[in-house]
Amino acid sequence: MKTTNNKTLIWIIALLAIFNVTTLVTIGFHLYQSRYTTATAYSSKQQPAEEIQYNGRFFKYSLNLTSDQMEQFRIVNRTFRGDVNSINERLNKLRKSMMQNMSSSSPDTLRLNSIADSIGEQHARLKKETYRYYLGIKAICTPQQQTTLKGIFQTILGTESSVSCRGKEQGEGKHQHCLRGSTTK
Repeated sequence: MKTTNNKTLIWIIALLAIFNVTTLVTIGFHLYQSRYTTATAYSSKQQPAEEIQYNGRFFKYSLNLTSDQMEQFRIVNRTFRGDVNSINERLNKLRKSMMQNMSSSSPDTLRLNSIADSIGEQHARLKKETYRYYLGIKAICTPQQQTTLKGIFQTILGTESSVSCRGKEQGEGKHQHCLRGSTTK
């Protein structure tokens, strides 16, 4: 009788051990899976344009650029960044000057009109640099990559009024497309 009870107890203990190990493996797998799924969902969901950093890494992975394309992209990107940075510096100076004039005890409306015109000219230059940048990238892309690039720039340009880039937070305006704050190494 004791041997039968012992065998039964051993089988019950073995089954419980197997059940516990299976439970732990299942919990571990689900934890791993949920982390992986969360990370994948976060990285693959479409983020608002104001949260995306449009840098070299973004374009490399979004467009699946080859190493040769990436070399050409770096040239286009470096030129664009330099030009856009100088435009943004001028825009900052103009905005500060405008604010100083507006907040003075006797604002000079002729000067304010001149500053507003200069800001408009700089914005036009910024738009021209943006389309040159797009065309420069487009020139190195395959037709499929061009389709993706078009979607990226539709997002950038289509949400322009809601873009909150680093520059906007510093009072530099919102028409910088989050492009100037990123650099490619």
